[in-house]
Amino acid sequence: MELQPYINDNRNAFLHSSTAYGGTPQRAQDVLTDQRGYIAELLAKAINKKALDEPMSEEDTQRMLGMLRSFGDLDKDLAYKGSTRAGFIDDGILGVGHAKPPQPLAEMLKSDFWQFKTSFPYLWDQSPSMMQPVDGMDNVVKGFLRGIGKNATIIRNAPVTGIVNGDTEVRVRYKDPAGKGEREIVADYCINGAPGFLMAGIDQNFSPAYVDALKAFKPGSLFKIGFQAKRRFWETDYQIYGGISWTDQDILQIWYPPHAINHSKGILVGAYIFGLGAGPGADIGDKWSRMTPAERIAGAIAAGEKLHPGYGSLVEKGISVGWNKVPHMLGCSFEMDEDDRKKHFAVLQVPEKRHYMVGDQMSYLPGWQEGAIRAMCRAVEDIHQRTIAAA
Repeated sequence: MELQPYINDNRNAFLHSSTAYGGTPQRAQDVLTDQRGYIAELLAKAINKKALDEPMSEEDTQRMLGMLRSFGDLDKDLAYKGSTRAGFIDDGILGVGHAKPPQPLAEMLKSDFWQFKTSFPYLWDQSPSMMQPVDGMDNVVKGFLRGIGKNATIIRNAPVTGIVNGDTEVRVRYKDPAGKGEREIVADYCINGAPGFLMAGIDQNFSPAYVDALKAFKPGSLFKIGFQAKRRFWETDYQIYGGISWTDQDILQIWYPPHAINHSKGILVGAYIFGLGAGPGADIGDKWSRMTPAERIAGAIAAGEKLHPGYGSLVEKGISVGWNKVPHMLGCSFEMDEDDRKKHFAVLQVPEKRHYMVGDQMSYLPGWQEGAIRAMCRAVEDIHQRTIAAA
Protein backbone atom coordinates (compact mmCIF):
# COMPACT_ATOMS: atom_id res chain seq x y z
CA MET A 1 0.00 0.00 0.00
CA GLU A 2 1.49 3.30 -1.10
CA LEU A 3 1.79 5.97 1.59
CA GLN A 4 2.08 9.74 1.57
CA PRO A 5 2.71 12.36 4.29
CA TYR A 6 -0.18 13.22 6.60
CA ILE A 7 0.38 16.90 7.34
CA ASN A 8 -1.53 18.41 10.24
CA ASP A 9 0.95 21.10 11.22
CA ASN A 10 2.01 23.94 8.94
CA ARG A 11 3.62 27.07 10.33
CA ASN A 12 2.46 29.00 7.27
CA ALA A 13 -1.21 28.27 7.99
CA PHE A 14 -3.35 30.66 10.03
CA LEU A 15 -4.50 31.08 13.61
CA HIS A 16 -7.66 33.17 13.82
CA SER A 17 -9.29 34.68 16.90
CA SER A 18 -12.39 36.84 16.90
CA THR A 19 -11.26 38.50 20.14
CA ALA A 20 -7.58 39.22 19.46
CA TYR A 21 -5.38 40.84 16.82
CA GLY A 22 -8.38 42.83 15.63
CA GLY A 23 -9.88 39.62 14.24
CA THR A 24 -7.09 39.42 11.65
CA PRO A 25 -5.75 35.90 11.00
CA GLN A 26 -2.14 35.45 12.04
CA ARG A 27 0.41 33.15 10.48
CA ALA A 28 1.13 30.33 12.91
CA GLN A 29 4.85 30.95 12.59
CA ASP A 30 4.43 34.56 13.74
CA VAL A 31 2.41 33.54 16.80
CA LEU A 32 4.74 30.69 17.75
CA THR A 33 7.82 32.90 17.37
CA ASP A 34 6.30 35.55 19.63
CA GLN A 35 5.16 32.90 22.09
CA ARG A 36 8.64 31.44 22.46
CA GLY A 37 10.22 34.88 22.64
CA TYR A 38 7.99 36.23 25.39
CA ILE A 39 8.21 33.06 27.48
CA ALA A 40 12.00 33.04 27.16
CA GLU A 41 12.28 36.72 28.14
CA LEU A 42 10.04 36.34 31.18
CA LEU A 43 11.91 33.29 32.43
CA ALA A 44 15.27 34.95 31.81
CA LYS A 45 14.18 37.93 33.92
CA ALA A 46 13.08 35.60 36.72
CA ILE A 47 16.43 33.81 36.68
CA ASN A 48 18.37 37.07 36.75
CA LYS A 49 16.35 38.14 39.78
CA LYS A 50 17.01 34.75 41.41
CA ALA A 51 13.24 34.32 41.63
CA LEU A 52 13.21 30.55 41.06
CA ASP A 53 12.29 28.29 43.96
CA GLU A 54 15.37 26.12 43.50
CA PRO A 55 18.77 27.85 43.46
CA MET A 56 21.02 27.26 40.47
CA SER A 57 24.78 27.25 40.32
CA GLU A 58 26.40 30.11 38.45
CA GLU A 59 27.45 27.70 35.72
CA ASP A 60 23.92 26.31 35.30
CA THR A 61 22.49 29.84 35.42
CA GLN A 62 24.63 30.90 32.49
CA ARG A 63 23.76 27.74 30.57
CA MET A 64 20.08 28.29 31.22
CA LEU A 65 20.25 31.89 30.07
CA GLY A 66 22.08 30.78 26.96
CA MET A 67 19.41 28.18 26.27
CA LEU A 68 16.66 30.79 26.70
CA ARG A 69 18.50 33.20 24.42
CA SER A 70 18.52 30.49 21.75
CA PHE A 71 14.98 29.27 22.49
CA GLY A 72 13.37 32.69 22.21
CA ASP A 73 15.92 34.43 19.94
CA LEU A 74 16.55 37.06 22.62
CA ASP A 75 18.97 39.94 22.16
CA LYS A 76 22.16 40.43 24.19
CA ASP A 77 20.11 42.03 26.98
CA LEU A 78 17.83 38.96 27.10
CA ALA A 79 14.93 40.97 25.67
CA TYR A 80 12.58 39.76 22.94
CA LYS A 81 12.19 42.36 20.21
CA GLY A 82 11.09 40.18 17.35
CA SER A 83 12.83 37.51 15.33
CA THR A 84 13.58 36.67 11.72
CA ARG A 85 12.18 33.22 12.53
CA ALA A 86 8.79 34.75 11.72
CA GLY A 87 10.10 36.09 8.43
CA PHE A 88 10.86 39.62 7.32
CA ILE A 89 8.96 42.84 6.81
CA ASP A 90 10.89 43.27 3.56
CA ASP A 91 12.46 40.96 0.97
CA GLY A 92 15.13 39.40 3.18
CA ILE A 93 16.59 37.36 0.32
CA LEU A 94 18.03 39.75 -2.24
CA GLY A 95 18.71 42.32 0.45
CA VAL A 96 19.27 42.52 4.18
CA GLY A 97 16.07 41.44 5.88
CA HIS A 98 14.53 43.12 8.88
CA ALA A 99 12.62 41.09 11.45
CA LYS A 100 8.91 41.56 11.87
CA PRO A 101 8.10 43.50 15.04
CA PRO A 102 6.43 41.29 17.66
CA GLN A 103 2.73 41.58 18.34
CA PRO A 104 1.85 42.68 21.89
CA LEU A 105 1.86 39.89 24.46
CA ALA A 106 -1.64 40.99 25.53
CA GLU A 107 -3.04 40.08 22.11
CA MET A 108 -1.68 36.58 22.37
CA LEU A 109 -3.18 36.15 25.82
CA LYS A 110 -6.59 37.41 24.64
CA SER A 111 -6.70 34.69 21.98
CA ASP A 112 -7.43 31.03 22.65
CA PHE A 113 -4.39 29.89 20.67
CA TRP A 114 -2.40 28.97 23.77
CA GLN A 115 -5.17 26.77 25.18
CA PHE A 116 -4.40 23.90 22.81
CA LYS A 117 -4.06 25.09 19.21
CA THR A 118 -0.37 25.98 19.33
CA SER A 119 0.44 22.80 21.28
CA PHE A 120 -1.73 20.48 19.13
CA PRO A 121 1.18 19.12 17.02
CA TYR A 122 3.04 18.21 20.23
CA LEU A 123 0.40 15.67 21.23
CA TRP A 124 1.86 12.19 21.00
CA ASP A 125 -0.75 11.07 18.48
CA GLN A 126 -0.50 14.22 16.36
CA SER A 127 3.22 14.95 16.13
CA PRO A 128 4.85 14.71 12.70
CA SER A 129 5.96 12.89 10.72
CA MET A 130 2.88 10.79 10.08
CA MET A 131 1.75 8.88 7.02
CA GLN A 132 -1.54 8.01 5.35
CA PRO A 133 -2.56 5.77 2.41
CA VAL A 134 -2.58 7.36 -1.02
CA ASP A 135 -6.16 7.92 -2.26
CA GLY A 136 -7.83 7.66 1.13
CA MET A 137 -8.02 5.76 4.39
CA ASP A 138 -10.45 3.23 2.93
CA ASN A 139 -7.42 1.70 1.19
CA VAL A 140 -6.52 0.21 4.58
CA VAL A 141 -9.81 -1.72 4.49
CA LYS A 142 -9.28 -2.65 0.84
CA GLY A 143 -5.85 -3.98 1.77
CA PHE A 144 -7.38 -6.28 4.37
CA LEU A 145 -9.92 -7.51 1.82
CA ARG A 146 -7.14 -8.34 -0.61
CA GLY A 147 -5.36 -10.23 2.15
CA ILE A 148 -8.46 -12.22 3.08
CA GLY A 149 -8.89 -13.39 -0.50
CA LYS A 150 -11.83 -13.98 -2.80
CA ASN A 151 -13.04 -17.11 -1.00
CA ALA A 152 -13.86 -15.29 2.23
CA THR A 153 -17.52 -14.89 3.16
CA ILE A 154 -18.34 -11.22 3.68
CA ILE A 155 -21.94 -10.26 4.40
CA ARG A 156 -22.74 -6.57 4.02
CA ASN A 157 -25.82 -4.53 4.96
CA ALA A 158 -26.75 -7.03 7.67
CA PRO A 159 -27.43 -5.28 11.01
CA VAL A 160 -26.86 -7.53 14.01
CA THR A 161 -29.99 -8.08 16.11
CA GLY A 162 -28.77 -10.46 18.79
CA ILE A 163 -25.79 -12.30 20.26
CA VAL A 164 -25.99 -15.49 22.32
CA ASN A 165 -22.60 -16.01 23.95
CA GLY A 166 -21.85 -19.54 25.13
CA ASP A 167 -18.99 -21.55 26.62
CA THR A 168 -18.20 -23.37 23.37
CA GLU A 169 -19.72 -21.19 20.63
CA VAL A 170 -21.31 -17.84 19.79
CA ARG A 171 -24.58 -17.35 17.89
CA VAL A 172 -25.02 -14.05 16.04
CA ARG A 173 -28.41 -13.10 14.57
CA TYR A 174 -28.65 -10.52 11.81
CA LYS A 175 -31.13 -9.11 9.34
CA ASP A 176 -30.99 -10.73 5.93
CA PRO A 177 -29.67 -8.18 3.38
CA ALA A 178 -32.36 -9.33 0.92
CA GLY A 179 -35.12 -8.62 3.45
CA LYS A 180 -35.90 -12.29 4.14
CA GLY A 181 -36.18 -12.04 7.89
CA GLU A 182 -33.35 -12.94 10.24
CA ARG A 183 -30.47 -15.34 9.82
CA GLU A 184 -27.96 -16.77 12.27
CA ILE A 185 -24.27 -17.55 12.22
CA VAL A 186 -22.75 -20.04 14.66
CA ALA A 187 -19.03 -19.50 15.26
CA ASP A 188 -16.26 -20.45 17.65
CA TYR A 189 -15.57 -16.79 18.48
CA CYS A 190 -17.07 -13.36 17.81
CA ILE A 191 -14.82 -10.33 17.31
CA ASN A 192 -17.12 -7.35 17.59
CA GLY A 193 -16.20 -3.85 16.40
CA ALA A 194 -19.63 -2.25 16.77
CA PRO A 195 -20.05 0.78 19.07
CA GLY A 196 -20.20 -0.49 22.64
CA PHE A 197 -23.22 1.51 23.74
CA LEU A 198 -25.21 0.08 20.80
CA MET A 199 -24.23 -3.48 21.74
CA ALA A 200 -25.60 -2.89 25.23
CA GLY A 201 -29.01 -2.22 23.68
CA ILE A 202 -29.44 -5.29 21.48
CA ASP A 203 -30.70 -8.72 22.50
CA GLN A 204 -27.73 -10.42 24.23
CA ASN A 205 -26.84 -12.52 27.24
CA PHE A 206 -23.74 -10.68 28.45
CA SER A 207 -23.08 -10.43 32.17
CA PRO A 208 -24.40 -7.35 34.00
CA ALA A 209 -20.87 -6.04 34.55
CA TYR A 210 -20.09 -6.40 30.84
CA VAL A 211 -23.30 -4.58 29.86
CA ASP A 212 -22.59 -1.76 32.31
CA ALA A 213 -19.14 -1.38 30.79
CA LEU A 214 -20.58 -1.23 27.25
CA LYS A 215 -23.02 1.47 28.32
CA ALA A 216 -20.14 3.61 29.60
CA PHE A 217 -18.91 4.34 26.07
CA LYS A 218 -19.69 7.88 24.97
CA PRO A 219 -19.94 8.76 21.27
CA GLY A 220 -17.95 11.71 20.01
CA SER A 221 -20.00 14.48 18.43
CA LEU A 222 -17.77 15.04 15.39
CA PHE A 223 -18.67 16.87 12.23
CA LYS A 224 -16.85 17.46 8.95
CA ILE A 225 -17.47 19.50 5.82
CA GLY A 226 -15.51 18.96 2.64
CA PHE A 227 -15.18 21.43 -0.21
CA GLN A 228 -14.02 21.11 -3.79
CA ALA A 229 -12.32 24.34 -4.86
CA LYS A 230 -12.09 25.79 -8.33
CA ARG A 231 -8.38 26.28 -7.82
CA ARG A 232 -5.85 25.60 -5.10
CA PHE A 233 -5.94 29.15 -3.73
CA TRP A 234 -4.32 28.14 -0.44
CA GLU A 235 -1.19 27.25 -2.40
CA THR A 236 -1.13 29.97 -5.03
CA ASP A 237 -2.33 32.85 -2.85
CA TYR A 238 -1.06 31.89 0.62
CA GLN A 239 1.76 29.38 0.06
CA ILE A 240 0.11 26.84 2.34
CA TYR A 241 0.92 23.24 1.45
CA GLY A 242 -0.91 20.91 3.82
CA GLY A 243 -1.69 21.50 7.47
CA ILE A 244 -4.41 23.21 9.48
CA SER A 245 -5.66 26.74 9.99
CA TRP A 246 -7.44 27.16 13.34
CA THR A 247 -10.27 29.52 14.24
CA ASP A 248 -12.42 30.16 17.30
CA GLN A 249 -15.51 30.00 15.08
CA ASP A 250 -17.72 26.92 15.02
CA ILE A 251 -15.87 25.34 12.09
CA LEU A 252 -12.71 25.13 14.26
CA GLN A 253 -10.42 24.00 11.41
CA ILE A 254 -9.70 24.42 7.75
CA TRP A 255 -7.49 21.53 6.68
CA TYR A 256 -5.43 21.75 3.49
CA PRO A 257 -4.61 18.61 1.49
CA PRO A 258 -1.04 17.29 1.35
CA HIS A 259 -1.61 15.53 -1.96
CA ALA A 260 -1.91 16.70 -5.58
CA ILE A 261 0.16 19.80 -4.85
CA ASN A 262 0.11 22.33 -7.70
CA HIS A 263 -2.74 20.57 -9.51
CA SER A 264 -5.48 22.75 -10.96
CA LYS A 265 -8.19 21.92 -8.41
CA GLY A 266 -8.30 20.55 -4.90
CA ILE A 267 -10.41 19.31 -2.01
CA LEU A 268 -10.05 20.71 1.49
CA VAL A 269 -11.76 20.21 4.83
CA GLY A 270 -13.84 23.34 5.37
CA ALA A 271 -14.83 22.42 8.93
CA TYR A 272 -13.79 19.83 11.47
CA ILE A 273 -15.84 20.17 14.63
CA PHE A 274 -15.02 17.76 17.40
CA GLY A 275 -16.10 17.27 20.98
CA LEU A 276 -16.50 14.08 23.01
CA GLY A 277 -19.51 13.17 25.09
CA ALA A 278 -20.71 16.31 26.83
CA GLY A 279 -17.33 18.01 26.51
CA PRO A 280 -16.40 21.20 24.65
CA GLY A 281 -17.58 21.13 21.07
CA ALA A 282 -20.21 18.43 21.54
CA ASP A 283 -23.06 20.94 21.50
CA ILE A 284 -21.59 22.62 18.42
CA GLY A 285 -21.49 19.30 16.57
CA ASP A 286 -25.10 18.63 17.53
CA LYS A 287 -26.10 22.11 16.38
CA TRP A 288 -24.56 21.60 12.96
CA SER A 289 -26.15 18.16 12.69
CA ARG A 290 -29.58 19.78 13.04
CA MET A 291 -28.92 22.11 10.11
CA THR A 292 -29.89 21.30 6.54
CA PRO A 293 -26.99 20.40 4.20
CA ALA A 294 -27.35 23.78 2.48
CA GLU A 295 -27.21 25.62 5.80
CA ARG A 296 -24.05 23.78 6.78
CA ILE A 297 -22.29 24.64 3.53
CA ALA A 298 -23.32 28.29 3.79
CA GLY A 299 -22.22 28.51 7.42
CA ALA A 300 -18.82 26.99 6.74
CA ILE A 301 -18.24 29.31 3.78
CA ALA A 302 -19.16 32.37 5.85
CA ALA A 303 -16.69 31.33 8.55
CA GLY A 304 -13.99 30.56 5.99
CA GLU A 305 -14.29 34.08 4.59
CA LYS A 306 -12.74 35.38 7.83
CA LEU A 307 -9.54 33.53 6.96
CA HIS A 308 -9.66 33.61 3.16
CA PRO A 309 -11.56 36.59 1.69
CA GLY A 310 -13.42 35.53 -1.44
CA TYR A 311 -13.64 31.95 -0.13
CA GLY A 312 -17.24 31.47 -1.27
CA SER A 313 -16.46 32.32 -4.89
CA LEU A 314 -13.76 29.66 -4.93
CA VAL A 315 -15.91 26.77 -3.67
CA GLU A 316 -17.55 24.60 -6.32
CA LYS A 317 -19.18 21.86 -4.27
CA GLY A 318 -19.52 20.82 -0.66
CA ILE A 319 -20.50 17.80 1.38
CA SER A 320 -21.09 17.44 5.12
CA VAL A 321 -20.99 14.47 7.49
CA GLY A 322 -22.24 14.40 11.08
CA TRP A 323 -21.32 10.98 12.45
CA ASN A 324 -24.03 11.13 15.10
CA LYS A 325 -26.53 10.75 12.22
CA VAL A 326 -24.79 7.83 10.52
CA PRO A 327 -26.91 4.65 10.98
CA HIS A 328 -25.36 1.87 13.09
CA MET A 329 -22.74 4.32 14.40
CA LEU A 330 -24.60 7.33 15.86
CA GLY A 331 -21.27 9.00 16.59
CA CYS A 332 -17.56 8.35 16.31
CA SER A 333 -14.37 8.39 18.34
CA PHE A 334 -16.09 6.49 21.16
CA GLU A 335 -14.41 6.59 24.52
CA MET A 336 -15.00 6.70 28.27
CA ASP A 337 -14.39 9.46 30.72
CA GLU A 338 -11.62 8.91 33.24
CA ASP A 339 -13.77 7.56 36.08
CA ASP A 340 -15.65 5.14 33.81
CA ARG A 341 -12.42 3.95 32.23
CA LYS A 342 -10.98 3.10 35.65
CA LYS A 343 -14.15 1.25 36.59
CA HIS A 344 -15.15 -0.50 33.35
CA PHE A 345 -12.39 -0.62 30.73
CA ALA A 346 -10.55 -3.61 32.17
CA VAL A 347 -13.79 -5.62 32.01
CA LEU A 348 -13.95 -5.19 28.25
CA GLN A 349 -10.25 -5.74 27.61
CA VAL A 350 -10.68 -9.45 28.33
CA PRO A 351 -13.17 -11.61 26.44
CA GLU A 352 -16.62 -12.40 27.78
CA LYS A 353 -16.49 -16.14 27.14
CA ARG A 354 -16.26 -16.31 23.33
CA HIS A 355 -17.01 -12.66 22.63
CA TYR A 356 -14.37 -9.94 22.07
CA MET A 357 -14.96 -6.20 21.81
CA VAL A 358 -12.55 -4.40 19.48
CA GLY A 359 -12.43 -1.15 17.52
CA ASP A 360 -10.70 2.13 18.29
CA GLN A 361 -12.96 2.36 21.36
CA MET A 362 -10.99 -0.52 22.88
CA SER A 363 -7.74 1.42 22.74
CA TYR A 364 -6.26 4.56 24.22
CA LEU A 365 -6.22 5.95 20.68
CA PRO A 366 -9.92 6.49 19.86
CA GLY A 367 -10.73 8.05 16.52
CA TRP A 368 -7.74 6.47 14.77
CA GLN A 369 -7.63 3.34 12.63
CA GLU A 370 -4.39 2.39 14.35
CA GLY A 371 -6.25 2.06 17.64
CA ALA A 372 -8.83 -0.21 15.99
CA ILE A 373 -6.19 -2.38 14.30
CA ARG A 374 -4.16 -2.80 17.47
CA ALA A 375 -7.27 -3.80 19.46
CA MET A 376 -8.19 -6.35 16.79
CA CYS A 377 -4.67 -7.81 16.73
CA ARG A 378 -4.79 -8.30 20.50
CA ALA A 379 -8.06 -10.22 20.19
CA VAL A 380 -6.72 -12.41 17.37
CA GLU A 381 -3.56 -13.19 19.36
CA ASP A 382 -5.66 -14.15 22.40
CA ILE A 383 -7.81 -16.48 20.27
CA HIS A 384 -4.62 -18.00 18.82
CA GLN A 385 -3.27 -18.71 22.29
CA ARG A 386 -6.61 -20.19 23.43
CA THR A 387 -6.66 -22.44 20.39
CA ILE A 388 -3.13 -23.67 21.07
CA ALA A 389 -3.98 -24.32 24.72
CA ALA A 390 -7.07 -26.29 23.77
CA ALA A 391 -5.29 -28.46 21.19
